[in-house]
Amino acid sequence: MGDIRNALLVVAALIASATYQAMHQPPSFTTKVNSSSTKGFLTSDASWMTGPFGRELAYIAFMSGNTFGLLVSVQMIICLTKDLPIRLPLLLSVTAMVQTYYCSMYYIPFTFQVK
Repeated sequence: MGDIRNALLVVAALIASATYQAMHQPPSFTTKVNSSSTKGFLTSDASWMTGPFGRELAYIAFMSGNTFGLLVSVQMIICLTKDLPIRLPLLLSVTAMVQTYYCSMYYIPFTFQVK
């Protein structure tokens, strides 16, 4: 049972670190579209997807899934380490990580605004 718990803990820590890193380097949703193209449907579709509404929709979908993954992995870490003697420092560090995640997530949309 200890080996399964250790393996789950490693997986949860990897998921938490991947989602935390993905929040700091979100994908770029800007694409140049050739408006003089004769391929009307593809051009209009691409311009809708890369327009303000498409970028915001993609950002919301990305951050929602990323945040859900982080919170589930953090909950898994908390549950798997509930009987460890050094639980309080671990809880403090995980809480600080989630707090910085939310602070950064709040700030990122302001960096996408056009000046």
